[in-house]
Formats: sequence, C-alpha cells, structure tokens
Amino acid sequence: MRSWPKLLGQIPELEPASIGDLVRVIARARADPEYRDLLLSYLDRYLGDYVRSIGREWVVTEQDIEDFVKAKRLEGVTEKTLRNYVHYLREMLAELNWTLTPDGIREYLAELKEEGEEHVLHHLTTALKSLLKTVLEPKDPYLFGLLYHTFKTYRAKSNNRVRLPTIDQLRQIWQNPTNNRVQVLLRLTGRDGPTPGRALHPNH
Repeated sequence: MRSWPKLLGQIPELEPASIGDLVRVIARARADPEYRDLLLSYLDRYLGDYVRSIGREWVVTEQDIEDFVKAKRLEGVTEKTLRNYVHYLREMLAELNWTLTPDGIREYLAELKEEGEEHVLHHLTTALKSLLKTVLEPKDPYLFGLLYHTFKTYRAKSNNRVRLPTIDQLRQIWQNPTNNRVQVLLRLTGRDGPTPGRALHPNH
C-alpha cells in the first residue's frame, strides 16, 4: 500500500465515486483527526482556489430578485423606483452571468464610469447596495460585507447650473423686449446691481 506522503505528492486519478463514498469520507474525517488533516490537504492542493472562491461570490437567483422586490414594497418603495432598481440590476447580472464578486462589480462599474454613464451609475449602485443589504446580509454576513464595501454609492454631478446670458444676448433683449417684465428686471439689475435672481426675489 502506498504511503500517505507519496500519495499526497501525486495527482489523483479520475475514478467513479458515489454520494455514499463522499458521505463515508466526511464521516471518517469527522471521527479521525489524521484522516481529516489528509482530506484538508487534498482539498487545499487540488481544489484550494475553487474552495476559497466560494466565499467571495454570490450567485444571484430569480428568487433573490423576487424577495428583494417584496421587501422593498413592504418598505413603501414606489413601483417606479422598483422598476428602475430591477432594470439596472438585471442588466448588470446578465453581464456578470448572475454571479457577483468584488472584482466583477468593480470592473463593471469602472466600465460604466469610462462610458460616462453617471445616471446609470447612481441608480445601479443605489439598487445594488439595497439588494445586498436586503437579501444577502441575513444569509451570509461575511460575504455581504465583502461585496457591500467593494464600492460606494455613486452620486452624479449636478448639471443644473444656470447659464448667464452673454453681453450680446442682453443687448438684444434690451433692444427688443418682448415682455414688460424683462424691461423691469433689467432696469432693477442695472440700477441696484443685484443678480437676476435677487431682482426677482428682493427679500432674499
């Protein structure tokens, strides 16, 4: 019979094995410390990368999405918001083969950032944070923390800055006013020196 050290140094040959075989291996490993160490050595040597990756990925299911929607409805989230959440989540999950990992999330969000999809980034990161907290945290707190802290909620830059008219535009308005209110506003601005906003709201 081959010794354990020699056996450990070889790649196992593929042989038929039943569920019963697996159960017997586990049962013996639980009862025999030496055998358990041997089993763990095998797992680390030949399946180590796979075993370690299990704790770093979440395979999302349709049931997870349904549970998420039900929970959000109970919280009073509007149907419009829910539709947006689910839409952006499904787009991401389809791209990532419904498997969420830290690297996968970062790469997907980085691509959206490069494409200038600020609106999508805001809604997606908000929805993803909510999905993780609602569905994954109760099931697997460790994996939840790993994925949740992989990214931050993205806040799109505001594009609501008021553009002031140019000198030429002001001159055209002054020369050809179409509204008496425009004349009053320009006179107030020219006399008192306030901005147009302050002229409209003198008490501010």
